[in-house]
Amino acid sequence: MIEQHRLDMSHDTDTRGTPQTLVCTKNRRSHQERCEQYLKDIAAMAALSDIKTKPRVPAALMRAMEAARHRAREWSPA
Repeated sequence: MIEQHRLDMSHDTDTRGTPQTLVCTKNRRSHQERCEQYLKDIAAMAALSDIKTKPRVPAALMRAMEAARHRAREWSPA
């Protein structure tokens, strides 16, 4: 059930003694995955920053890209 529901925990069975004990340890797997995806998204946005040299780029798009770049500089995955 833990794996089926992709819970943020690892598990192991302690087979010493009777009854055996399921040992669950919480981790931050999904948080780390989201952080990695966020960094990839920011890198993609940076690659798109070259678009501003092309004609007819909407000003709203440019402002949104600048704001995202600013937030990325302030954000830390720690």
